[in-house]
Amino acid sequence: MKKPLLFILCVFLVAPVIKSQELIKGGNMEDPAAWNFYYNYFDAKDTMGIFEFNYTADKPAAGVGGCFHVSSYGQSATFLWQKVKLTPGHKYSLTGAFKNLEPDSTDATWVELILSRKKPLGPDTTISCEVQPVAGDYRYTLNTWMGIDTLDFDGTFQDDFPMDFGENPFVLPDTVTTTDWYVILKAGCWGTLGKDTLGFDLVFDEFSLVDLSLVNSGGNMEDPSAWNFYYNYFDAKDTIGIHEFNYTADGPAAGEGGCYHVTGYGQLATMTWQPVTITPGHMYEITGAFKNLEPDSTDATWVELILSRNKPLGPDTTISCEVQPVAGDFRYTLNTWMGIDTLDFDGTFQDGFSIDFGEQPFLIPDTVTTTEWYLILKAGCWGTLGKDTLGFDLAFDEFLVYDLGAPLWSVFDVANVVDGEFDSPEDYTVTLNMKWDVDSVYLVFDIVDDSINTNLNSDIYLNDNIEVYFDMLNTKIQNWPRNNGWPMPYTSGVDGNYQLRIVHDSAWSKYNGTLLPGTNLVHKLTADGYMITANIPWEELDSTFVPEAGAEFGFDILASDNDADPNYRNQVSWYSPTTSIWIDPAEWGTLKLLSNGTFDPIFDTEKPSTPANVAATVNGADVTVTWDASTDNAVVQNYFVYNGNKRIDTVLALQTGNKYTFTSLDPGDYTFGVIAVDVHGNTSGKGNASAVTVVSGIEDLTDSYISVYPNPSKGLFNIRSESNATVLLEVYTVTGGLVTSAEFTENHILDLSSYNRGIYFLHLKSEGKTFITKLIVQ
Repeated sequence: MKKPLLFILCVFLVAPVIKSQELIKGGNMEDPAAWNFYYNYFDAKDTMGIFEFNYTADKPAAGVGGCFHVSSYGQSATFLWQKVKLTPGHKYSLTGAFKNLEPDSTDATWVELILSRKKPLGPDTTISCEVQPVAGDYRYTLNTWMGIDTLDFDGTFQDDFPMDFGENPFVLPDTVTTTDWYVILKAGCWGTLGKDTLGFDLVFDEFSLVDLSLVNSGGNMEDPSAWNFYYNYFDAKDTIGIHEFNYTADGPAAGEGGCYHVTGYGQLATMTWQPVTITPGHMYEITGAFKNLEPDSTDATWVELILSRNKPLGPDTTISCEVQPVAGDFRYTLNTWMGIDTLDFDGTFQDGFSIDFGEQPFLIPDTVTTTEWYLILKAGCWGTLGKDTLGFDLAFDEFLVYDLGAPLWSVFDVANVVDGEFDSPEDYTVTLNMKWDVDSVYLVFDIVDDSINTNLNSDIYLNDNIEVYFDMLNTKIQNWPRNNGWPMPYTSGVDGNYQLRIVHDSAWSKYNGTLLPGTNLVHKLTADGYMITANIPWEELDSTFVPEAGAEFGFDILASDNDADPNYRNQVSWYSPTTSIWIDPAEWGTLKLLSNGTFDPIFDTEKPSTPANVAATVNGADVTVTWDASTDNAVVQNYFVYNGNKRIDTVLALQTGNKYTFTSLDPGDYTFGVIAVDVHGNTSGKGNASAVTVVSGIEDLTDSYISVYPNPSKGLFNIRSESNATVLLEVYTVTGGLVTSAEFTENHILDLSSYNRGIYFLHLKSEGKTFITKLIVQ
């Protein structure tokens, strides 16, 4: 039975800092080697004071041992900084202690502790070495003239002052691509230039930037106290090798400092492991580096890095101490006899090998109740029993497990108005928060509605409701015709397509039959509307669907607000552009699963194919244009029809038989074209028909025996009329420009010999009748 989705209040407990979590070097302020220091000559320029590390005459109450002491006179600014590496998506805490040794000197003094992506530029007398506030900084700003803070103080930054640009601890957004950051301490004063009394006199200590996402200890492999080790005597039993921590003779290129070294002979297996606390519903990442020190020893060797709920049992000669693969484990398996992998390697697990039972980063499902897991490193060989040459000789480093926190929610505004109108945002809005894990997809609808109507009509679709659509195969089924009558809808629940309707305070089964065992639905009234929370098991939507990063499915929402009388719904969708969403999966959007439990909406930007075989057929003054149907990844909705470069009309797409007729065209040469438009507004290239000529429009005067000859000619044309009525003559170019005009009775000689060779159009009008013909000047 799946659990209803709950809103979880996370409480972060203070835990001992693991050595490899600390990112600031020299944060005890006793050793200056890790720090850069300078006076800022550009923004503040006066008598320099002093700065010194390992100052012991006084210190902050929160400090330990020596501290950093800085003082200055007049108008002065100082910078102390170092570079640190941060990982997007991780949680951090920035701390530090300070004390003002001269409270009376605080009349125009400031202190700032900053974590910034901007590197301090100084010292340089031609540029400002200031680090201005930047969106995304994490900054404590303490001063005596810009607010209520005071520097008459002895304490810590994090305990007594809020961050200007964030809060502590903070999560570095996973949208940040920068990994090089800078920890910066600024101290300065704006005293009178040349003033010889102290502007400030401050001491600092215990600067710390901690990666709170790290779960395990001893991952630098320099200290054995965090690890358990044994040889597995049951499954592999032979000469024991050596194992040692803080090995410095050789190590993985991706490691730092000492590493863990383990060797074995004959037939042997080793286990190195420690317990770790894992929180269900959180995302995790495992890192680790290794190097094979004896490539020739890999003939029957394996290495496994495992995060498992199974505790290693050994050593015991009466039982197998193996940790067998278990569903839900996260395991890198590298060996030389089961596949193409090789241990002749110097790199990282995560960069060189894929996980057998998951992927990086991975989500611990919130249905898991176990919080005590085990980080296990296995190394072994199946060499000949008694063999006295090395079976393996391996070095390992930087084994780290990071807690990336609970998955983020994807937020979708269901705001595409497809029918009706809404008076204001207070009238009706719909927001969907959505995430996933290996069990279910979770949806939380927050609906603002000034009038909740659920019993207006026996036709339930006319009530206020939310319709949820799934196309698990992402087939984008193309239903025809397009808005030209109602096509037969798909059958909900067949071929992975679903239309699920939710009405406030009503069970699934009331409106959709018995829906999906294990599906939960929770309703809640809010101050300005209502909230609906649902989780739907993947296996109930499609038992063949594999919920993993990169998987895609079709999805959409249609929300209806029935405030009208009689029974008219105003409707909004997430992605679909029309109200036919309920029968047309081709109109739905696409969601791709991301490894952090959220979704990447894939917006359709693919253009339809250019219409092919565009042809124009002339019938008097009418021209009919035909073309082959275009194709599209979704579906072609319309065609734009062009006369030259001018769009004339928009027609609905047909599966076959697409055509358009231009009527009552003036004589002239024409080129017609067609552009396909898909359901999401993407347009194709233009398919053009061969140029055609409309020669005659109205030939009423033929009964009056009008004749024109010779045609073609060098420019002289004889025009003869059997009538003695007056005839109006006009000659036009193919673009419609008037060339000449005249009136005559019976006979006339038209002279175009002085005009350019080409095609002209002769218009003759008499007694309300018209004759039009094409003239060719050679």
